[in-house]
Amino acid sequence: MAIKFQYNKTSLSEMGKQLKVRQNALPTLKNKESALRLEVRKAKAESGRLTSELDAALKRYDYLAALWNEFEPGLIAVMDVDLGTVKVAGVKTPQSNKRISNSSGNKKTQCHPTAKPERQAA
Repeated sequence: MAIKFQYNKTSLSEMGKQLKVRQNALPTLKNKESALRLEVRKAKAESGRLTSELDAALKRYDYLAALWNEFEPGLIAVMDVDLGTVKVAGVKTPQSNKRISNSSGNKKTQCHPTAKPERQAA
């Protein structure tokens, strides 16, 4: 895109107005950028933590690796991943909605391929 220069008072005042708008918006943009950078750092730290938890859990069950060959591969499947969005500095970012699946918890998820997932109101 070529820049078109005009040397008159009208175009000069128009360029001055555009410059003023951009200078007024700059602090807001800098704040948004720093907030998003902070969220990226938090997300990377959370990802690293979850990765280390997964590695630790896999190491705990390493001795059972030989048993996995005896099971049918389609016995367990992921039915649904519950994701939501959160606004950070005016930008929608994805975030996982944590769902607890245990025998004593209120929320349960079903993993069998033929079963329908339970939907409970929050």
